[in-house]
Formats: sequence, C-alpha cells, structure tokens
Amino acid sequence: MGSLDRVAKVVRVGVYLATYGDFYNQPIVADAASELLRDVFGEGKTSVRSVFGVASLPLGVPVILEVVFEVGN
Repeated sequence: MGSLDRVAKVVRVGVYLATYGDFYNQPIVADAASELLRDVFGEGKTSVRSVFGVASLPLGVPVILEVVFEVGN
C-alpha cells in the first residue's frame, strides 16, 4: 500500500471483546479504537462501528479489531 495517506476513509469497524455476562461497558472499551482511528485518519474519514461482547475469542485473545478501509490511488 505504501502509505497511510492512501486511506480514503474507514468504512467499518468491528470490535469483539471477550467479556463476562455481567459486563455491559463494551462500547466504552471500543471507544479507544474509534478515537485512535479518528486521530490517525481525521474526523471526516471514520464511519460505522459495531461492538460485540462474546464469551471467548480464538487463541484466548481478549479483543479482536476488524477494520475495513477504502483505499485510493
């Protein structure tokens, strides 16, 4: 890709968090990812976000962040 300057926008962000049944602050935890993407790419280049609390994730990781970018020339 060469440079992050080629990122036209962040199309979609999916955040998966391994949490217990009585934890309801998944969106607050995911805010850090949204803030980082906003800081790197700018306010107008961010898009929708989905946040999911799940019982477990592969390999025991606590968080999976899925990001889809639109890349220009």
